[in-house]
Amino acid sequence: MIFIPQVEEFSAFSVDNSFKAVNCVCPADDGSAWIALGWTADVHMFYRHGVKVKTHVVSKTIDFISRQGEALIMSSNEQKVVGRPGPGFNLEEFATFPGYNPRGLTVTSNNDVLICLAQSAAFQDYRPNHKNKVVRLNSAGKTIAEYGADGKMFMYPLRVAVNVNGDICVSDCRKQKVVIVKKNGEIHQSLQRTRNQRLNLEAWPVIQGATFLSRTGRLTPFICWTTRVGF
Repeated sequence: MIFIPQVEEFSAFSVDNSFKAVNCVCPADDGSAWIALGWTADVHMFYRHGVKVKTHVVSKTIDFISRQGEALIMSSNEQKVVGRPGPGFNLEEFATFPGYNPRGLTVTSNNDVLICLAQSAAFQDYRPNHKNKVVRLNSAGKTIAEYGADGKMFMYPLRVAVNVNGDICVSDCRKQKVVIVKKNGEIHQSLQRTRNQRLNLEAWPVIQGATFLSRTGRLTPFICWTTRVGF
């Protein structure tokens, strides 16, 4: 049985006046957060009530931002690289993936980096012969594990999170599922929502991301759905 908490809106604000979707929000410790918009090189820092602190233009387009200790780590879907911003916010290479587009990423408690890798830049271009996967890199950028490398576990892994048990929680926007994988690579659980469940949506929703909330010791999947296409 899944415990569903009551969710209330804390604040809402526009990042800019463009049509671009918010690709990710990376919280900092002081109530601010880094925000990346789709298919741009701009990263914005906002306080939680919508006050913009600053904007940096990164040397590459940014899909996702996470934190590795006090440092930021970012994926560039178009340039097929994951890196850390250095002087001038130029992205210093952490790992490259020839033939793959890095999408969502997360950093584990022991500083491993989990990255969603897809053979197409957008999920609409997925083909059945693609072998999309999630990889685990150590803090030096060396691949130490792969999940779904045979192409059977995932169709298009878009975002990834880790729960307190160390399970890898992957939002697959082609399967329309959140796939939960044990650290040893075994599938633990798949979560799926049916069309128009709870919301009166005309279009089939796309899973954009997933994370886990902890309340009174219980883990609750927190899943972001969208009807927007083009990611």
